[in-house]
Amino acid sequence: MPIALMMAGVQGGMSLLGGLMGFLGAEDTAAMAESRGRMIRAEADADAQRYAERAQAFKATQKVAFLKNGVTLSGSPLDVLARTARVAQENISAIRARGAAGQFDQEMQATQAGINGRNALIGGMASAIGGVGSAYGQMKANEKTAAGGRNDISTQSTMGTGLGFQPFKPGGYY
Repeated sequence: MPIALMMAGVQGGMSLLGGLMGFLGAEDTAAMAESRGRMIRAEADADAQRYAERAQAFKATQKVAFLKNGVTLSGSPLDVLARTARVAQENISAIRARGAAGQFDQEMQATQAGINGRNALIGGMASAIGGVGSAYGQMKANEKTAAGGRNDISTQSTMGTGLGFQPFKPGGYY
């Protein structure tokens, strides 16, 4: 086995290993992004729960303040309490939406990392196959030339036009 073919095999193996390492690295990146997404969502849910508790406590404080001052919980005071509850619910929804959006963003990053990893693996495999195939083809062409056969690839002028004539004459241009 010629040295060139062995070297191409080693280079192909390294390309394959590089693609595999890219794939594994991207899979780790994807897993971390998914984990961050779950953490963002959990933190937002916890923030929403804490806010709901604070809002409920504030609403209770409002009720006590109204009652201590002799105000009945009807009409305007009831409207104030309802508005407090509505604003609190809107804020809780916004907190949860922020968490969902953050999780979605991380999931998209994980998906892109997975795509990049698969591309790295496929690229490594293609590079390995192409390098070994090219070396094998060159080895076969060299064997044919050494055996006295015509090697159309290596005997053609690199300056040819492909139209059956050369652009140069021995003394310069035509």
